[in-house]
Amino acid sequence: MRSDKPALPAVGDVIRHAYLWSHEHAAGREEGSKDRPAAVVALVRGEDGRDEVVVFPITGSVGRSRVSMGGLRT
Repeated sequence: MRSDKPALPAVGDVIRHAYLWSHEHAAGREEGSKDRPAAVVALVRGEDGRDEVVVFPITGSVGRSRVSMGGLRT
């Protein structure tokens, strides 16, 4: 049996994701400006039965302190 649903990544995987930083969101953007590496830190099944992948960005840049969390819904 074949599913049209893509396979979920595993916790610990590093994926490419158009990560939306908090300052981009504050500026009214709905999607990140470019794909960035992100670590998969949790897989959550919502009350609606949809799976959510929680990711944190991986960056080598030093910037001002800001906290942000992103998620991908499948």
